[in-house]
Amino acid sequence: MYYLCYMDSNTNRMGHLFTVCFYLMGHVLFALTHCNSSDFHLNGDYLLGGLFDIHTSSSASHDRPEAIDCSSQAFSLSGYRRFQLMRFSVEEINNSTKLLPNVSLGFKIFDHCSVANNFPDVLNLISTDGLIQPWSKAHQHVSAASKVVAVVGPFSSTDTLTVAPLFMMDLIPLVSYGAASSEFSEKAKYWSFLRTVHSNKDTVRVIVSILEYFQWHWVAFLGSDDAYGNDGQELFIKMIKDTHICMAYTSKLKPSFNYSVTFQQIEAHRITTIVVFAPKRTAVYLIESAILMGVTNKVWIAGETWSLNEKLPKRKDIQKIGTVLGVSQPVLTISGFSDYLLTSHSKIQCGDAGGGQLCDQVCNCSSLSAQDIISMDPSYSFSVYSAVYAIAHALHNVLQCDKDTCHRNNAVNPQKVLAELTKSNFSLLNETIRFDEHGDPMFGSFFIVFWNQSGDIEEVGFYKFLSSIHFFIDDSRIRWHGNGMVPTSRCSLECPVGFAKKQDGIYKCCFTCEECPKGTYINITDDPYTCVACKETEWSTAASTSCTQRQSADPATQRAQPKQQVWRPGNQGSPAPRSQTGQRREPQSPAHRANRKSRQQAADRHARQRTGHERSSGRPDPKPARENPPHGQKDGTPRPTKPRDSPQPDGKTAPAPPAPGPPRPHPHPQGARRSPHQATPPEPATTGPPSAGPRGPPIPTAGTPTMEMEQPATDLSKPPPERGEKKKKCKKKQNKKKNSHQAVKVECILILLKQLCFRRIWLIKAKLQIRISWLSDCSNSNHKLSNEEGLIHFNIYCSLFARK
Repeated sequence: MYYLCYMDSNTNRMGHLFTVCFYLMGHVLFALTHCNSSDFHLNGDYLLGGLFDIHTSSSASHDRPEAIDCSSQAFSLSGYRRFQLMRFSVEEINNSTKLLPNVSLGFKIFDHCSVANNFPDVLNLISTDGLIQPWSKAHQHVSAASKVVAVVGPFSSTDTLTVAPLFMMDLIPLVSYGAASSEFSEKAKYWSFLRTVHSNKDTVRVIVSILEYFQWHWVAFLGSDDAYGNDGQELFIKMIKDTHICMAYTSKLKPSFNYSVTFQQIEAHRITTIVVFAPKRTAVYLIESAILMGVTNKVWIAGETWSLNEKLPKRKDIQKIGTVLGVSQPVLTISGFSDYLLTSHSKIQCGDAGGGQLCDQVCNCSSLSAQDIISMDPSYSFSVYSAVYAIAHALHNVLQCDKDTCHRNNAVNPQKVLAELTKSNFSLLNETIRFDEHGDPMFGSFFIVFWNQSGDIEEVGFYKFLSSIHFFIDDSRIRWHGNGMVPTSRCSLECPVGFAKKQDGIYKCCFTCEECPKGTYINITDDPYTCVACKETEWSTAASTSCTQRQSADPATQRAQPKQQVWRPGNQGSPAPRSQTGQRREPQSPAHRANRKSRQQAADRHARQRTGHERSSGRPDPKPARENPPHGQKDGTPRPTKPRDSPQPDGKTAPAPPAPGPPRPHPHPQGARRSPHQATPPEPATTGPPSAGPRGPPIPTAGTPTMEMEQPATDLSKPPPERGEKKKKCKKKQNKKKNSHQAVKVECILILLKQLCFRRIWLIKAKLQIRISWLSDCSNSNHKLSNEEGLIHFNIYCSLFARK
């Protein structure tokens, strides 16, 4: 019977006493005392405890709390290999002259085959003479009296959850080589726990990276119904939350379970990628069931517990189930281990549980050969090796050892070893062994493996935690099942460009596609489910991935409605050029203003011509003589209806502007509309441009669609002569647009007139009655017009008083 006595840490006397009685059968106590197989026990100055799953129990419940006969349970060759690796590591350290010189390490190893029925071995490790007393200042060396300074193991997360609290009670370092549950990173609960295997968080991160790399978004997750599988599933759900991956199906796996319903559900959901996150034994049974049930053409993602299985890749018909990829620990060659097995295995006298004795230090290994152990799955080999060396280096520091000797007089207890363990920093097989603040390893990496057609396990990639290139897969080395192409695993095919996803059901991976309408766009990087509206100054067509900046109006409107061009009087501009038919050509857009210079030069000629005529006669001559032949006459003789240009004061004839096309009729034929200030019909005008008077800028020709302005009775307000044919066509255009004319505020027009005037010409007085055909720019910009865009939408006819 064992007693657990809790001492008052503040006094030297026993405080509140709790007695926990473990009633064990007498033959169990006898077995614990007398089972001293050389495989499981080695004397030394300081002892390391060891918990290894040499056998595994399949029973989940018992009628009474009795110890279990591990030798009667299923033998685990991989667990036995790890057990032998610890023995090798301790003997290698004892033979070393650099680590713990003149100090010998021993071990006490137990076969931890059950989750709930292996307490005798744990109690043996933490007790002294049948007494378990928590560590305190008054009893600092009570636990150390057993010489156990730290414990290596156990292997599974479930086993560790069961026994860890007993070791935490006395702050005995527990260095696990296989417990990967993320729960052990909580130092508030497991303050003396460390591990040399990466947490499930890292393993799941690698699995998610593989799924994203191959774009497998519709997957099933099959996890074991224990601490390891439940923790993995929770982490998987969290990590795929912000990805395109959906967990379409999940199921809890149990050993010796009928998985026919599981595979039927996977087929019903059209899932082609399956993640198996379970212990080795459970995963092997699942794969064998898939072969027997005829499951084909799947992609299987193996966790690190079974990815390096030595038998499954060589099993018959394994290729029919599809392609197997896996995540594994690096397989590092531990020098001398194979030779150790070959030389020592023949000398090992395995314990025999004869005479009805129960013993957790019996292996029944007489039928094994050294080659069987060497060829076994090497998973977790380096984890065991580094755990033993980490404890040895910590003890080396506690004893303040130098190259030749250690200070054996220094007091050693588990708490001092724990303090040095957390500060570990040494090299082992090209790896730097360190632990973070959670007790998790800061070394190591993962390999990505592939089961090839030859039954071998091939390395095709890696995932490194402390590297610039941390993830890599050489998919050219993978031979896929079926047609040899990378399999797909999706609920819905991706939408075409410019289409938004609309979720169909509870899974984000299942969706329909809807085209984004015009005026919207979609950015699948930010949000593949929403069509975003363009800004007011932008536009887009249907199924767009971006918006385009508007120029002055919607491009469709610009194409449908021809633009109008305004001749700028006094601004050194020229009238729009005429076509061969005598009509003005359609005005050009703002992008084609490169011809402005030529128009300004023509305007200068108009101004000089009119100025010279005013100086000679005082007012425009209705019948000036024309010296240059009109456009279209090759012989140079004047046409009957077209007089020559008026002579200038200097005796020269003003040149006529280019006027392609047929002969133009009289600008004011009979019945033509007159200006409101014109007393009598004007005389026939010349074909030359209008002249500029001394008191104002040149006046635009009548060929331009006009705005009418009320003017003082001044000769300068008279419109210039115009061709009759052009006058009629222009009037037709004006009549068509008459209904669309709108009134504009005087402020807008004043700004417009300022833009039209010559430099240094001041606006004195204007009483305006204005009709404008295009008001969009003026009204939408708070009556402010730009020099470039605003003017091209207005046609103005005005007269005003101005002076230089």
